[in-house]
Amino acid sequence: MKKETATHLTTKKARAVSVTIIPIPFGDGVGETGGAVDTPKYLLRRGFAREFARAGFSVKQCPAITTQKMSPMTLSARGAVARELKLGRKCVALGGTHTISLGTIGGALEVFGDDLGLIWVDAHGDLNTHAISLTKDMRGMVFASLLGLDKKISHALVPRKLNKKNALHIGLKDADEAEIQLIQKNSLSVVTMGDMVTHGMSYATSHVKRLVGHTKYLWVSIDVDAIEKNDAPASAMASHGGLTYREIAHLAKYIGDSGNVVGVDIAEMTPNKDVRGKTAGVCLEIASSLLGAPSNWYTRYMDTYTK
Repeated sequence: MKKETATHLTTKKARAVSVTIIPIPFGDGVGETGGAVDTPKYLLRRGFAREFARAGFSVKQCPAITTQKMSPMTLSARGAVARELKLGRKCVALGGTHTISLGTIGGALEVFGDDLGLIWVDAHGDLNTHAISLTKDMRGMVFASLLGLDKKISHALVPRKLNKKNALHIGLKDADEAEIQLIQKNSLSVVTMGDMVTHGMSYATSHVKRLVGHTKYLWVSIDVDAIEKNDAPASAMASHGGLTYREIAHLAKYIGDSGNVVGVDIAEMTPNKDVRGKTAGVCLEIASSLLGAPSNWYTRYMDTYTK
């Protein structure tokens, strides 16, 4: 019988890893999602940058991109990300609505092109296009736009498209029929919550392993609504049935350990709905784990104890 090991508990070292935090308080001001503009300030106030430094990262914080117009925000975010990546730094973008990803991932595509893989963690497809969307809400079209599936999205907004084979959607729970058909037509890699329930964590990690196998760099874009309401209550569309804390924590660590993550988006929070900072804490742990240095209550305790 093969002797069990605890290799999954080991971590990468954050030493010499430089991380740039890019606040992008972009929101559409519609309903509860209007609170998303407060997210970067909230997360930073909860110690996001401080905890990253404590985990061993060399941390730099960019000035916030404050424009509330789509095109200038996208261009500014794309420029900021491309600049930092070219300097060899990793990026953590704090949104705002998930539309910030048009700029952040656009910047990564500008630098890495077809060597970039994207893991889109979201309860919703975000695969609507102008042709099939009932609401015409841009937040529901971001993933489709990055893949070049919406012909009405201008070349100036998304000049470099993501290779469909380099995209992986994890956590899909709610999708329109038109989105489901689009997924099937384009053979997109998707791990639904139904897949997770039926096949377990290994189903998701096998998809991640496959993506890592043919890409050199990864960007992970996270909509907080993908996480179970009890663990991340500060989502405008918080609901039950999403990724639990255990699932998202282990998934983030697996991705961080197996792939070269160069950037992370945290989007779609509503800070005034947070309970005892639970969502902020989960977001911190996820982002840190994705970049190779888990930061949780135990690591923080041990860090304090050993000093």
